[in-house]
Amino acid sequence: MNSDEPTQFFDKRIRLKQWELAKYAIVSGVVFSPALVSAFKHLENEYYRRIDNLLAFLAFSITMFAILAIFRIHLKWTIPLALFAVICDAYHLAIGKPIGFQTMAAMYETNPDEMLGFMSSPYSLPLFLGGAIPLSMLVWYLLRPKPLWGLNKTTSVKLVHLLMLPLVALTLFLVEGKTILFTYPIDVFHLNYAYIEESHARKVYLGTPYTFARNDSKAKKKPELFILVIGEAARRTALHAYGSKWETTPKLDDFIARHPENAVLFTCAISGSAYTRGSVPTTLSTFDLKDIKHLYKRPSLTKIFRGAGFKTLYVTTRPKYIFPNIVSTFQDDAEKHVYLSTLKRKTYDEEDIPVLEKFVSASADTPKFAVVHLMGSHIEYSRQYPKSEGHFHTGNKMWDTYHDSIRYSDKVIGRVADLAMAKNYPVFVLYASDHGENLNDYGDGNFGHGTKNFTKFEFEIPFVIFFNDAFAKAFPSQVGQIRALKDAQINQDYISHTLLGLANLKDSALYQASHDLSSQRFTPHKRWIIDENMNIYDYDSLRLERRRIKNNVEGECNATQKTEN
Repeated sequence: MNSDEPTQFFDKRIRLKQWELAKYAIVSGVVFSPALVSAFKHLENEYYRRIDNLLAFLAFSITMFAILAIFRIHLKWTIPLALFAVICDAYHLAIGKPIGFQTMAAMYETNPDEMLGFMSSPYSLPLFLGGAIPLSMLVWYLLRPKPLWGLNKTTSVKLVHLLMLPLVALTLFLVEGKTILFTYPIDVFHLNYAYIEESHARKVYLGTPYTFARNDSKAKKKPELFILVIGEAARRTALHAYGSKWETTPKLDDFIARHPENAVLFTCAISGSAYTRGSVPTTLSTFDLKDIKHLYKRPSLTKIFRGAGFKTLYVTTRPKYIFPNIVSTFQDDAEKHVYLSTLKRKTYDEEDIPVLEKFVSASADTPKFAVVHLMGSHIEYSRQYPKSEGHFHTGNKMWDTYHDSIRYSDKVIGRVADLAMAKNYPVFVLYASDHGENLNDYGDGNFGHGTKNFTKFEFEIPFVIFFNDAFAKAFPSQVGQIRALKDAQINQDYISHTLLGLANLKDSALYQASHDLSSQRFTPHKRWIIDENMNIYDYDSLRLERRRIKNNVEGECNATQKTEN
C-alpha cells in the first residue's frame, strides 16, 4: 500500500462553482426548514420551549449539504423534499402549530365536505397563499440554470472537511436524544408509524367481542332510555343559558323555566382534546385519558350497552369517514348506525330526530341507548343550518354564523329534551360538545380549534343533563348527587362512567365509581387534556386565563377563571 494514499485522501478536493455550493446550502436549509420554524415558533409557546428542533435542523441540514456536495447530486432530485417542507412551513405559520398526529390522521380520513368547510376559516387564505407563492418561487429558483448572485468562480472543498460534517451532525443527534422522534423530519415517519400501529390495534379491537358479565342482563326488559348527544365545536361562553349576551339558547332557556328540576347545567366542564379525533373517543370509552395510547384495549360505551342487552343506535348528519378510524369504529359498535349525509346529499341536524323517535318507539319494553352526533358548529358554520334559521345580523359574519349554528343546535337539543319529558318511563339525556372553538378572542387571528397555543375557549364546553320525572322518581339519590356537582370541575372522562352507573352496568373491569357523577363515591381527579400529538397535560396547571380578551366574552367559569376585560 502506498504510504501517500492516506495523505492523498485527506488532501482530495471537490471542485464546485461557488453558486453550486451556495445552492446546496440553501436547499439543505429549505428541505429541513420546518424544524427551524418550529424552533422559533416554540419560543412563543410556553408549553413547547425546547432547543431540540434547532439541533435537528442543524444536524440534518449539514448532513444533506455534505451528501449533495460529495456526490454532486443534481438539485432536481431535492424538489419533492423542498416542496413538502415549504407546505409544512406554510401550514405552521398560518395555523400556529406544525402538522401533528391528529391533523395528519384527519387529512387521511376526513371527507371532502369537511375539508371544504375548512376553506371558510380566516386563516385558510394566508395558509394557501403562504404555500403557493413560496412553492412557485422555489420551483423557479431550483430549476433555473443561471448562477446565483454572480458567484461564477470555481472553488474547491477538501473531502475530509465534508466528511466531518456528518460527525458533527451525529454529535448533535446524541445531544438531542429521544426527542428526535418529535422533530422534523423524523416526526413525519414517527407519526405515520403511530397511525399504522393504531390501524392494527383497530383490527384487533374489531375481532374482540364483548358480553356483559351479569347473567340477568339480557333478560332485563325494564324500559329505560339513555341518550348521549355529542355536539361539535360548541364553546360554553356562546350559550345564553351559561350567561352569554347572545340569545343562542331560547329552547334551553324555556326548558329550564318550565322544568327547573329536570335539567342540570355543569358550569366547569372541559373536553379532553381540542380535536374531534381525540375528544369523541374520550366520550365513547371508559379509558382514562392518560392511557389514550391503549384506547382500543377497552370496549366502547356503545359496545358495552349492546353487550348488556340494550338496543343501541348511532345517528348523525356527519358524512361517514372515507377510511375507518378510531372514531368511526366506536360509532359503528352500535347495533344500528345511520349516516344521514353523504358526499352528494347534505342534511341538517334536525333530521336526526325522526330517526331517534322511530328507534325509541320500537320495542317499547326494551332498554335502549342512543348516540346522536351533531354537525353542530363545524366550520363552515353557515352550512350547518338552513338559511331560514339565520338570526344574528351584526355585520361580523364569523360571529353571526357561529352563534346562528349554536342557536340551531339548541333547537335540536330542545327536541331531544322534549322527547324525554314525553315518556312515562325513565329517560336520561346528556349533552356535551366534543370541544370548543376560538373566535379571535385575543385579537391574534386564532380561529377554529387546535390552532396556535392552548386556549380555554377550545376546551370549555357546555355539559347539560336532562331527565324526565320518571327518571327522577326512580333514581332520587343519583339525581341529587348530580345536582350537587353542577359546579364541580369535570371533564369528558366522566361521561361513560356516569351512563354505565345509571344503567347499572357496573363491569368491575371497566366501570369506576370515582368517575360516576351519580355515585356517592365520586371523587374529582386531575383534568387531563391531550394535544395534537397525544401529549398529556394537566389542564388546571396551564393557567390559560392570563391573556387579555379582546372580545366581550360572557359566561366564564367563575369557579376556576376570572375574565379580564
